[in-house]
Amino acid sequence: MNRVTRSIATATALFALLLLAVPVTAAGRIAFSQRVVVVDEDILLGEAADISGVSDETKASLAVLKLGRAPQPDKDLNLARSQVEARLYNAGIDPALYQLVIPDTVTFHRKASLVTGVQLLEFAKEYLERNIVWPGGPVRVEFIKEPPGVTLPYGAVTFSAVLDRSPDQSGARSFRIDIYLDGVKQRTQSMSSYLELYGDTLVAARDIPAGTYLTDTDVEVREVRLDQARRGALTNPDDAAGKKARRAIRAGEPVTRGALDVDPDIKANAAINLIIPGQGFVVSARGKALEDGFKGELIRVITLENRKVLEGVILDGNTVEIVTP
Repeated sequence: MNRVTRSIATATALFALLLLAVPVTAAGRIAFSQRVVVVDEDILLGEAADISGVSDETKASLAVLKLGRAPQPDKDLNLARSQVEARLYNAGIDPALYQLVIPDTVTFHRKASLVTGVQLLEFAKEYLERNIVWPGGPVRVEFIKEPPGVTLPYGAVTFSAVLDRSPDQSGARSFRIDIYLDGVKQRTQSMSSYLELYGDTLVAARDIPAGTYLTDTDVEVREVRLDQARRGALTNPDDAAGKKARRAIRAGEPVTRGALDVDPDIKANAAINLIIPGQGFVVSARGKALEDGFKGELIRVITLENRKVLEGVILDGNTVEIVTP
């Protein structure tokens, strides 16, 4: 081999070595920000990083790769660069094929739906003032304190109310709010210890001896807490005017039907019709009243067929709607 030939061979070998020494430029780029907001339970590459320099098809397949579990809603997860690289490798990312741009620390924050105590109170107030039926007129809702907030995964939050079937629904002793996320119930929040209901009722304006026939001056309308209102409390002065007091009534004491000489709408031992509502159906039965009561009041009854004792609301002088199974 002559000198020229050896020179060409040497140059060719050196060029080949130079080619091997130069790294192949990565085709794609995966870039993370210092703070990443994710939505789902898993960290998806498509929402955690910017993917570029690849085909749409490749980008779509990369976007759904999972980089591990996300933190709890409204919480942070801090990962060092090496931890992010390890998660990319475990997800099937070849570092030789992509230019990886990763800060020293990446904070993954999970988006959440935050339900505040104020939101719960506002819903409760609107629902109760619209749905509580009180013969003394509209009820007033007063908040005692603010309930704790609720943190949920991100989504559409809705509420529904759960109210016990007490005869006049006064007091809302077991009022609850069901909290839904995207139509699926997530939590139930009891509200009974966070609010009070008030309404007008009739009280004695002075000490009224037994046997007194009441006049307008003997009674007055006063706002009271409904959960403390006595059973059968009157709300209209006309309902008391001309009625005789069966017993002494102290000043400020609520005036009830039971305290006046008024015939009950249903008397104890009277034969009555029972209405027993179910899910999408109503059953009628015959029964007997076990105590006196007035329209709208809750009394105990017994079915004639199986002798079962139940409670129900008096609808009229012959009908009781069962409210206990």
